[in-house]
Amino acid sequence: MNNSSEPKGIPGIRSEAGPVVDADRVARTAARHAALAARVLPLPNLALRAGVTLLLLYGLLGLLLMMVSLTGLITPAWALGLGVAVAVIQYAFGPWMLDLTLSWLYRLRWVAPEDLPEHLRVFVADVCDREKMRVPSFGIIEDSIPRRSRPSSPTSSGMPATGTWC
Repeated sequence: MNNSSEPKGIPGIRSEAGPVVDADRVARTAARHAALAARVLPLPNLALRAGVTLLLLYGLLGLLLMMVSLTGLITPAWALGLGVAVAVIQYAFGPWMLDLTLSWLYRLRWVAPEDLPEHLRVFVADVCDREKMRVPSFGIIEDSIPRRSRPSSPTSSGMPATGTWC
């Protein structure tokens, strides 16, 4: 007779409450964080990713406006003006609206840099010293949906993250 706490036929599922911790995955994650903090692993090229994303999104907006102007509902000049207006409004108010949305719709909790995990604290201190910038503020959203925010201005450097960030 098997006296283990796992139900028969369902490996990895325990009968008592609590998550199953994969020790190998925890060790791999800690090693990756240490390598990133030591600058052994390169960071992803976020400028390239952001540029491609913006290019595709504004391309879709342009395509939609061209289709509307081809139907004769608006002139091409109005379509161009509307596209430029959307871009300007998004650039001017987008970061503010994102911060407002994160505060209202999600449980955003701001934390002090001293409360960060060691690997993040070391990484942030290293980058801030190297780039001669002030330490950003960090916010935690207690859920598992990945999302990020960008600063709303050069003097504002808030950085909300989800509960799975550390």
